[in-house]
Amino acid sequence: ICTGLKNVSIPENLNLYNSGFHLDTFRGCKELKDESGYSIINGSLIGYYGSGGSITIPDGINVISDEVFLECSGLVSVTIPEGVKTIGRKAFSGCENLSEVLLLGDFYEICSESFAWCPNLRNVVIDGPVQSLADDAFRGCSGLKDSEGFVVVYGMLYGYYGSGTDVVIPKGVIEIGAFAFALNTDIVHVTIPEGVIDIHDVAFLGCTSLEEVDFPHSLETIRNIVFLDCNKLMH
Repeated sequence: ICTGLKNVSIPENLNLYNSGFHLDTFRGCKELKDESGYSIINGSLIGYYGSGGSITIPDGINVISDEVFLECSGLVSVTIPEGVKTIGRKAFSGCENLSEVLLLGDFYEICSESFAWCPNLRNVVIDGPVQSLADDAFRGCSGLKDSEGFVVVYGMLYGYYGSGTDVVIPKGVIEIGAFAFALNTDIVHVTIPEGVIDIHDVAFLGCTSLEEVDFPHSLETIRNIVFLDCNKLMH
């Protein structure tokens, strides 16, 4: 940790996030921050040392690097403008007071656990297309649940916080994310609607009461160990 480092020069054509360059190299270098608390190198946001509240990511950023806002308890809302293409792993994970996320551009990648474990997140707006959305990007965001207990973001079912034994997944879901129903010991029967094409790893892990699943004709992929430890499931 170089606490006195104030300036870094790196070739402008070097894409830091995809080049194998370790952005952790500058973790904790607080003097690289601008007047608003952002540390930015070649269009990559690598650190944040502001006070939180409601923030808008500055123009000119194309990558929000891994863990930049990890467990930032002061963060209440964030607007991510057009131009940002990648949100790194755990970039906003564990922000316990984060309540709103506005994604205003078209995104190449929203990585693993980008917004996971933000229990007070109530509103997510995705204004443009997302090419790659991680199946655990909003894992543990119980505040996003609908009236039936489902957490669905951009067609991905991230979690279920209901109490029913006979569960009907809502229409509009395209993919069932990793761990979506994991360790739910109440569910006996699940109906998966037409339109669902993919069930991700360990989606029903440890659902020990699960006996029956109705699959749609639209289903294309069932990934690894989706029903691990579902010992009552009928084959």
